[in-house]
Amino acid sequence: MKRKITYHTFLIPLLTALLFLQSTQLPAVEPGSSLPEKSMPDMPGMQDMPGMQADPSSGKHDHSKHKVKKPVFMPTKESMVMVGNRKGNSEKGRKIFQTNCTYCHGNKGLGDGPITLGLDASPPSYFRENGVLFMTDQEIFDVISYGTQVSDQIEMPAWTSILSVEEKLDVIAYIKDLAVSSRDEMKEKGLYEKYAKMPGGGGGRLQLHGHGGHEMFHLHGTEGMAGDMMLMKGVSPLSPIYMALIFILAAIGTTGALSTLERKGVPKEGTGYLRLNLFRSRIIKAIVTARPFQFCLQLPVVLGFLLIIVTGLFGDQNPGRNLATLATWTVWWGGVIFLILFLGSGWCLICPWSALSDWIERVSFWQRKKGIGLKKKWPSALKSRHLMTLFFIVVTWLELGIFITYNPRFTSIFAILLFLFILATALIYNKKAFCRYVCFVGGIVGIYSNIAPLEVRSKESAVCDNCHTKDCIKGNSKGYPCPIDEYPGGMDQNTNCILCTECIKTCPHDNMTLNLRPFFKDLSKGYKGRYDEGILILSLLGLTLYHGFTMLPVWFSWALETMKSNYSLYLGVFSLLLTAFVVVPIGLHYLTTYLARRLSGDRKVPQKQAFIQYAYGFIPVAFFYHLAHNISHLNMEGMKIFHVLSDPFGWGWNLFGTGYKAIPMPLGTPMVKDIQFAFILFGLIISIFLSYRISRKLFTEKRQAVMALLPIVALILIYSYINMMTLILPMVMRTVSYF
Repeated sequence: MKRKITYHTFLIPLLTALLFLQSTQLPAVEPGSSLPEKSMPDMPGMQDMPGMQADPSSGKHDHSKHKVKKPVFMPTKESMVMVGNRKGNSEKGRKIFQTNCTYCHGNKGLGDGPITLGLDASPPSYFRENGVLFMTDQEIFDVISYGTQVSDQIEMPAWTSILSVEEKLDVIAYIKDLAVSSRDEMKEKGLYEKYAKMPGGGGGRLQLHGHGGHEMFHLHGTEGMAGDMMLMKGVSPLSPIYMALIFILAAIGTTGALSTLERKGVPKEGTGYLRLNLFRSRIIKAIVTARPFQFCLQLPVVLGFLLIIVTGLFGDQNPGRNLATLATWTVWWGGVIFLILFLGSGWCLICPWSALSDWIERVSFWQRKKGIGLKKKWPSALKSRHLMTLFFIVVTWLELGIFITYNPRFTSIFAILLFLFILATALIYNKKAFCRYVCFVGGIVGIYSNIAPLEVRSKESAVCDNCHTKDCIKGNSKGYPCPIDEYPGGMDQNTNCILCTECIKTCPHDNMTLNLRPFFKDLSKGYKGRYDEGILILSLLGLTLYHGFTMLPVWFSWALETMKSNYSLYLGVFSLLLTAFVVVPIGLHYLTTYLARRLSGDRKVPQKQAFIQYAYGFIPVAFFYHLAHNISHLNMEGMKIFHVLSDPFGWGWNLFGTGYKAIPMPLGTPMVKDIQFAFILFGLIISIFLSYRISRKLFTEKRQAVMALLPIVALILIYSYINMMTLILPMVMRTVSYF
């Protein structure tokens, strides 16, 4: 008897890998406790080593004052490094410090980096009592290596797996020099007491100024900072080698489970699968089939959308104080991916751009009317998803290349221009041509919605086939025709469905329904796919990773410095990298699928078919990295929405009493780390599962399918590992709290 495989099969290898992860983590330390004595062995003559001497000006040194509150990464005796009398290079340390450390410690080591703005604590200045000038090289080395918990909101990450021993020594040499120069400078300015006795602070504002015809970023209020940003801590202090081993074990375990459980091939699946018809509830059915249903959902979103535009145009242009930037680029852009996970194309149902253009073109909020559009046909040559891919690349260039995400006014202008373009297409072309062929958000939502557990489907396809009126695609008095021209009777995936529910309202046979079904169902049952969708999937894979790359401090620092001196150079390098992140995944996928065909020994499968179908197996890799990346933004920055809702224009209002209230992060850092690792690992396992099914459908013999799968699995591993590595490193946030 053949055993059917579902995604539940892979919970076992997932849990096994997570248990392995837990076994490799070192014991936690409670806040306020110090490292175990056995972890810091005494060495004969240690106190006499030059590198272990206290600062001569302190007279004596009390080591108890420098016990680490809560190490981020708990060292063992074997992992401890004794500094001894080794010294680093201050100039090399300066470059490392400016790239990685100024976001918290500030450019002068005053503890006034942008991450500290609005938080309850900050790093002490380097010359403060018990600061760097009063610590030994060994103590500084340990703090850099293993990190420390400053407060509930601030944690110095462990750099033990990021910086080499020599690089840490270079940093120590530089910050000691910096501490002396900053102390002397503050004394000259009469600010010594402020920074010597009190925690580091300061303030800055990101403003835009013209620079050679381009908009440039300058930070005011805090001299010399690289930019106005917030640093998102990395995911895990585990060694990259450990993570590579975990991913490889998960891949081997998943592939082995597949091979064992399907010795006689993948059983063919019928149309029947576990699903729950939500229309069994008369209340749900009555609500969904009511004409005002979509309008009632759209109205509050449209009102919020209009408020965002007004605040962006006329409010404070500080991105941390304006509703436009925070609501658009953090809450919406970060949260829509989580909405897809559960509601599929739910965003398309309430999209404010689409709602406003529909209301104008139809001259109605919900009643069926003829409308005022010309209703021309969309050009046949443009009926593909290539425009979506191109639009996504353009928006990414605007978002990350010229930083519209940091500019409330530019954000509002972009929203207005996008609306005018959508309205123009609605007035000229028939149905929702923009949504079907151009909208990059709709393209992303459509591809990802195949993962979601919600679907609109016909109850019986035969009823649709025998229907002569085809009201679902022609419309009737009860509703509009399908706005994206999708025939519900033949719809077997969520890619094109925008959940508008018009087909449910117009069906004269009551043959349409809203179902709950298992996750990944559209992907796991497989279909031939489309070339344009394959290109979009691979571009999405690359551009999602590029978003993470541009938020790494090393890139962000270089970008800000280069923009000040040579904007054309910056924009050229950025554009080339953007192109590479699109072209390289497509090229790698072509080579990998070519190799898969060669290894299988079956040349009957066309290269184009292998290229297209295997692309769908990479959707979970991209999707779950998207989730892992966005959860930190939402957790760390998302709570600021309560501040800006009380003061949407940044004018000092406090409408709801939350304008100046500290809102804690809903999830603790350790939990976020575990969730992110689980997302990446789960995406890897599901991608291998889907790729195996695709392979078994492409090739007739099991051996051929398994051999073809090997390079695909290798590429999935590479992407998953790179995604995880970008999450390990600190990331620059888009906004910073000022409350």
